[in-house]
This record gives sequence, C-alpha cells and structure tokens, in this order.
Amino acid sequence: MQVLSTQGALAKGEVNACTLAVFDEAHHYASDEWKTVLDAHREAGATVCGATATPERADGRALDFFDHIVVVAQPRELVASGALVPCEVIKPSRPVPKGKIAESPAVAYRRFAQGRRAIVFAPNIRAAEDFAKDFVKSVVVHGKLSADERDHRFKLFESGQVPVLVNVAIATEGYDCPAADVCILARDCGSTGLFLQCVGRVMRPAPGKKDCLLIDLRGTSEAHGHPQEDREYSLEGIGISSSGAGLAGVLERLCRLCKKPLDENLVCTGCGRDHTPGTPEAAGIALERWAGKRRDDDDARIAQLARWFAKFPGRKSWFYMYRYKAVYSHTPPGHIWREAQRQCGEKNSAGSGSGGGA
Repeated sequence: MQVLSTQGALAKGEVNACTLAVFDEAHHYASDEWKTVLDAHREAGATVCGATATPERADGRALDFFDHIVVVAQPRELVASGALVPCEVIKPSRPVPKGKIAESPAVAYRRFAQGRRAIVFAPNIRAAEDFAKDFVKSVVVHGKLSADERDHRFKLFESGQVPVLVNVAIATEGYDCPAADVCILARDCGSTGLFLQCVGRVMRPAPGKKDCLLIDLRGTSEAHGHPQEDREYSLEGIGISSSGAGLAGVLERLCRLCKKPLDENLVCTGCGRDHTPGTPEAAGIALERWAGKRRDDDDARIAQLARWFAKFPGRKSWFYMYRYKAVYSHTPPGHIWREAQRQCGEKNSAGSGSGGGA
C-alpha cells in the first residue's frame, strides 16, 4: 500500500502500479490538473474509487468521470449513530440584504454562545480582521499568512487559549478540531457542499460534547437546508440537494472582466482580479433560536413534546405549553398534546389540562 498526496503524484509525473486507487475529497479531481492523476491511474489499469462527504463543486463541474455514486449514510443517521452531534440552527427572522449580515459575529456570539469554542467564516481578509477586533480573544487565519504563523494561531485555538477562530477559506475542508462546537457563518456559501463543509467542522463528536450550534448570519441555511436534513446526491453539476425541497443549487460566480469562474476567495481564476467586497454591515435583523424546528411536521412536534413529558415528568401543563411555544411560536394544538401524552404514557403526570389552543 502507498499513501501519496496529489501534489506528490503530480511532482513525480508517474504512476506506481496498483490494482485499487482511492482518492479522498474526490470532488477536487474534477479540476483539470488533479484529474490527470486520476486518469493516469485508470489508464494504468487500476480500479478508481473516490470518497467525499460533499460530491459537489462551487464551479458547477460534474463528477461524471466516476461511473456510480454510493451513499453510505444520511446526516440524520450519522447523528443517530453518534458519528456526528446534533446541530441547532439560529438564523435571521427575515431575508438579509445582499452584502450585509443580520448582526455582527461578536454580538451573536455573546448572545447565544458565550464561552463556547467558535469558528467564524468570514467572506474576506478585511472582514475577518474587522470581526476579530470585536471579540475579547480571537485569532485570524487566512491564506496570506505564513504556514508557521497559521499553525501557531491554529494551536492557540485548539488548545483552548483562544476561544474564537476567524478564518477566510482555510478551516472549511479537512480542518479537524472536534472540541469546536459553534459555527458562525458570516459569508455566503455558493454550493451546498461548501455549506456542509463549514458546518461539518463543528459537528464532529468529542468527549463531553452533546451538540453544536450554527449561527447563520446571512440566512444561508434557507437555501441549503438544515445540516441534518436527508440529501439527494448526484454525479451531475448540482451534486447535493435537500430531499423533497430541492432548494440547493450552485451560485454561478463569474469575473465581471473576463467571465472566468471565481475561486472561494472571490479571485478570478482567469485574470486574477480580486472581487472581494469590504466588511459586511450588520443589518440589525433579529436572529431566531428555534428557526429550524419550525419546519417540523406534526409527527416531529408530537415526538418533541413527548420527550419533554418524559424528561420533566409531573410538571404543570403550563410548563410544557411554555416550552412548546418558545420553540414553535404557539401553544400545542389539542391533537398534538393528546398524542404526545399517549406516546409518553404520562397522561396523568403531565398535568390536568386538555391541551393548548388551536
């Protein structure tokens, strides 16, 4: 067995004979240069297998150089098995104007995540540095820092000396700090794959870690869905979509000058023109803690209420009604109340009320 980086394979310019070649982060191999490595192994007679959690690219290129796609598990199954932790989503209560964010990352952090380990995703270096100034303790990482300086700042965050890491397209894919449990999205995500990569940084399990938090300042999750939603996967250009909703898509980003695609830093891959804007302004839009739960159907709401009956047995009816209203913005309808009691077997201990209003 041989383990080799793509850069190493390109530098060698030759392929060692093998019967099976496995390519990690396989979506990268749609690029012209990287695909030459995959093609060389295939031409040498190897069976080619690709592995990726996000079979999609922001530039819309298809992965149809693979013959089949095998979905190993859905996000909810990974959460149920303990391979990922549950994710709570806090997002804007209404659409956020283009180029703005609902509120500043530091304000949102203090309101919802004070003391937790947070990774902030900024749209550009200027914004990252401006965001970092508002935190008591934070570090900034981006591609223009030296490798040694980036490593030093990563270690400050990973050791817990600094609770907030503000990054620009560095901690999106492959970065591993399982103790991090808050993702603050202060940028757009042009593809569902990029969205899931960002949130995935904080969904990894760690000792004592029960859940994670997504603070979505741009409302990106409206387009790409809840991180735990079932997905439909494809080898076509739009490789990931929400099952049933079909909301995900690829944001076409082209250079205004030469019309070539922009990379993740909004730099043109053709002429090199930088399209990064300045620091997005806070629009003063309220964030909602339970926004994701409001998509729940009746069955999910019944199950949630039943869990509260079981977790807090013997409380007065108003206790359960208050919790339900805090999440779903209204008291539980009678049919949900009664079915939750039936499922839990707590009809007598859950309070004497017959249920909330319709």
